[in-house]
Amino acid sequence: MARCIECGLLAIREAKTGALCEADENQRRYKEVRQLNGWEVYHRIPICIEGVVDFCAELKETPDAVIKSDRILALTEQSRECNKFTPYRPGRTPQWHQDKNTEMEIERMRDAQRDKERQWQDEQKDSDRKWQEEQAKLNRRWQLKLAILAAIFSLITGAIGIWLGKTMNLPTQQIPVISRDGPFSK
Repeated sequence: MARCIECGLLAIREAKTGALCEADENQRRYKEVRQLNGWEVYHRIPICIEGVVDFCAELKETPDAVIKSDRILALTEQSRECNKFTPYRPGRTPQWHQDKNTEMEIERMRDAQRDKERQWQDEQKDSDRKWQEEQAKLNRRWQLKLAILAAIFSLITGAIGIWLGKTMNLPTQQIPVISRDGPFSK
């Protein structure tokens, strides 16, 4: 639960220019109402620059209405759910607080994107590893099949060779040796 009075996004509007300004500690607690030549320098009703709370609507008043500070304090000190709450840092404008929130949100988004990319890369590595294991398994099966086929082919070729050797083994004639001294002389 957050309280607007402790939030850096709480601003006050300058009466003359309409510019949003930092609500310092005195202005947040309505300890003083700044005046210049009898005119208030700032509107009394604060503004949430993120638009989470519409103080004018809750008070049912216009932004430049002059109302008692206790009615405003009751709203700014009230605890409420707010996902934009940013702790107030004195001396910093509401715009600075908003910019810091934006920077932090961008950094969170970058971190989330890096985590998603890292997770995707890990999933890809696992997928690639599984695919490589499957391919290696298939390669071993094919190598085994080829080895068995080569062995069978070798056995068949050897058997055919032996069979051909036996069936084609014709009786050979003895060739006479002729020497200078005559046939078969020694």
